[in-house]
Amino acid sequence: MICPHCNAEIPDDSIFCSSCGKRIESSPAEVIPSDTIVCPNCGAYNSTDSNFCSNCRTPLSQTALTNMKEQSELQLQQAQIKMQAMALKAQQEQLQLQQQQYSSMARCPRCGSTSLSGNKKGFGIGKAVVGAALVGPLGLVAGNIGAKKVQVTCLKCGKKFKM
Repeated sequence: MICPHCNAEIPDDSIFCSSCGKRIESSPAEVIPSDTIVCPNCGAYNSTDSNFCSNCRTPLSQTALTNMKEQSELQLQQAQIKMQAMALKAQQEQLQLQQQQYSSMARCPRCGSTSLSGNKKGFGIGKAVVGAALVGPLGLVAGNIGAKKVQVTCLKCGKKFKM
């Protein structure tokens, strides 16, 4: 082929002239071989058994488009499955945490209820009077015996116990 701009000899499939660098315009009379497909995106010639353009990877056949669509749908499904698996794992971890919290709660020894009320015992006047009568003024200290303990009452069955 001869460049129409500089008359240099160039290969037949050239897009640009190797001598002057100008683009070679394809003539309308150019004959396309019967065993080639022209890419609709870049205009490159490809063989008829090609599914994709060798220049720009544009799908050349309906089969290629269908395959690409199926692959993208498959990738989408795989991503959705991964996200569902991650959500399931998070739910399982949350359930385990809730089970641990529930099993560590204080319970009534009689009925197993978790509805409990706790009250701290204060200074015992009765103990202080008995202590003062037996030992004297120092016996007033006996009123503090057991003052720091908590008495728990079950709101369901009424059982009282100390913790």
